Amino acid sequence: MEATPAAAAAAATDAAAAAAAPNAPATAAAAAAENVERVAAVHVACSTDFVSRSDVFCAAARRAAAAACNSSEFAAAAAAARSKQQQDKLLLQLMALPVSDASTAAAPAVSDAAAAAAAAADTAATAPAPAAATAAAAAAAAAATVGEDLAYASRLLGEKLLLRGWALREAPRGAGIVSSYCHQPVAADAANLVVLLHLSYKQQQQQQQQQLQQQQQQQEDFEKQLRQLGKQLCLHIAAAKPLAVVSCKP
Repeated sequence: MEATPAAAAAAATDAAAAAAAPNAPATAAAAAAENVERVAAVHVACSTDFVSRSDVFCAAARRAAAAACNSSEFAAAAAAARSKQQQDKLLLQLMALPVSDASTAAAPAVSDAAAAAAAAADTAATAPAPAAATAAAAAAAAAATVGEDLAYASRLLGEKLLLRGWALREAPRGAGIVSSYCHQPVAADAANLVVLLHLSYKQQQQQQQQQLQQQQQQQEDFEKQLRQLGKQLCLHIAAAKPLAVVSCKP
């Protein structure tokens, strides 16, 4: 992480929110094809602390993180981005990424209440206002881009949501992992502070196999040289015109 995010959203204080999305089942299929583990995080901002703790806000942030995690093209560009200009350009690219059914399912993106509301979309009209709004936000994400999804959530909440930043880390499977941590989360995978950490490693078994191959190669080289020496000794023995043949045991 393609990798499916176990999405993360962030609660925001002072209009700042962060969201992290580790590999989840939906994205996992694509990630398996790439043979990588990918985790994405996004920073979504709003104006009030109350809104930043709402199900609608956290779910929207998780879906944005999931969309970043689901895109192998975005991940490749993110890995190559070095300058602030490149990162700002990728922020616009992230806004245009699709928010699919896969990403909403992949992430525990929608909180338990939101998931239940989405599953009962046909009865959402009779549900309490917060649950109905959460269900509507989840349903709207199915065929929207990240930018459209955030705009829709903004209308539901009556407060503008802004995508301020992103982070993405990935590791080849079998050679590393990506860990994520949400500090004091206000919802599943949602916090003001999100940490992504890429740890790489070398498998001891692979090292042992390489050492064994090296030893085998060294043995083959030694035997090759020994055979050449033996052949030369045989030539010298034959040139000496021996009068007898003696079998010598070592």
